[in-house]
Amino acid sequence: MNDQLQFQASGDARLKMWRLVIGQYVQNANDTPTTIVKQSTGERTYVLGVWSDTGAAQRYSVTLTK
Repeated sequence: MNDQLQFQASGDARLKMWRLVIGQYVQNANDTPTTIVKQSTGERTYVLGVWSDTGAAQRYSVTLTK
């Protein structure tokens, strides 16, 4: 398995992702506030936060490439 997962935000939407490592959530390095791309070679647990600084409704997309 070698899947790629991409999150893209628009407007003032912001993204932040953490992964579960040995029982603790660790923020992913090299993410930007509007784009996250992760390559996975195995099963992992992630948490994704999506928010708008202004509180306005914003769009974001999720793309999985297998």
